[in-house]
Amino acid sequence: MKIWIIRQIDGGFKKDIIYDIKDIRILSGDIVLLFGSDFKYYSYDNLSISDKKRLKHYPNLADKIEFKISRSLKAAFEKSYINIDKVPLYYSISHSNNHAILAISTKFIGVDLELIKNRNFDIHMEYCFNNHQIFRVENSDNKLIEFYKIWTLKEAQIKLLNLGFYAIDKVGDEDLMNYSDIIESGNMKFIYTAVTF
Repeated sequence: MKIWIIRQIDGGFKKDIIYDIKDIRILSGDIVLLFGSDFKYYSYDNLSISDKKRLKHYPNLADKIEFKISRSLKAAFEKSYINIDKVPLYYSISHSNNHAILAISTKFIGVDLELIKNRNFDIHMEYCFNNHQIFRVENSDNKLIEFYKIWTLKEAQIKLLNLGFYAIDKVGDEDLMNYSDIIESGNMKFIYTAVTF
């Protein structure tokens, strides 16, 4: 499991690696991210009430590795984090290719994770991107990464705003606080974006 915290400082961001969940103190506006590919902390007893209800309606979820990984990350955090300041925390989860990311913040949060892979994304851009976003991709030095930056921003915003996928062409507002980065796991590279109000 990899853990890091993103702090907004002087109009920019500072990323710090965290080695132990117990060392985290979440301040207003911070984003804590946990990334992993194992589910050693997964158990039915560790699930939230809402996740238990989801399993009741969709029992096949219990067999999905990505469900187990994401809930394992949440269980590991909740087991070890001490909320000294007793502030409400908000969560968002995303998974891709048997990996998951969990974002935690004192503000409403959305996160998206995608495996970076070559693909024909023209059809996605045609139906999901506005003219400015298409221009950004087409004029980028690295079209693939630029596409994924915009795509993960859109999906994270859909989660943040509690919208359905129908709104993918309408989101992508970069005025919201957002942070994107690339993370490696083995020989795979992932990109994630976290966004808050």
